[in-house]
Amino acid sequence: MNHEFERLTLKSFGEESVEERIAKTLGRMGPSILLSALSETIAFGLGGIVTMPAVRNFALYAALAVWVDFSLQVTAFVAFLSLDAKRQEEDRIDCFPCVKVEAPERIDREGLLQKWMRKYYAPFVLNRKIRVTIIIFFISVFMIALSLVPQVELGLGR
Repeated sequence: MNHEFERLTLKSFGEESVEERIAKTLGRMGPSILLSALSETIAFGLGGIVTMPAVRNFALYAALAVWVDFSLQVTAFVAFLSLDAKRQEEDRIDCFPCVKVEAPERIDREGLLQKWMRKYYAPFVLNRKIRVTIIIFFISVFMIALSLVPQVELGLGR
């Protein structure tokens, strides 16, 4: 959600208010967050019908945790995101929001890691031979793991 908000902020060039950008962000990201949280809550909730007490308790607590996390994301996080965006627009310091400073001209610069990823890592990984090597490696690891499945003992270990 934060990444989408930042993307909309860069795209709007200050033409839209914080509230409009938050609304667009929630409009775009809200449904996927809702469906994801709902499916995870239902999946963990179904784990509550298991007869093993430890598994049942874990599943029910996990279902509750996922739903609370969703609730906090679409309420508290959105509120804090809008407050922080307003603070940034007013050039206020993050640790002391009551202090206003003259901000230097904002220049979007690539960080060292971003530059390394763009310049070296991405071209390396996207090389055809390297891609084939990576795919063969992971298929090999999968096949080795699959061949070791009969060695796995069923049940809970002591």
